[in-house]
Amino acid sequence: MQLGLLEQAPDPVSARRRLIRRTPEGRRSHQQADRVLRRLEETLAERIGRDAVAALRAALETPWGPAPAADPGTTPPRP
Repeated sequence: MQLGLLEQAPDPVSARRRLIRRTPEGRRSHQQADRVLRRLEETLAERIGRDAVAALRAALETPWGPAPAADPGTTPPRP
């Protein structure tokens, strides 16, 4: 599915690499998502408190470690 949010560009340092960057539409979408997230966090802070929101964010940002190995008998979920 092509949404036009990202584009590839040549890497000026290495001819074998490509840079992936946001398009203008990608930047707009990212800014909109950031505004929505800030509003959600503000609403959540009003309901459960800023300390609880900070603790929740810290827990979600903690590295989870490597992904578990897939069970050979299962099919991975499709995106």
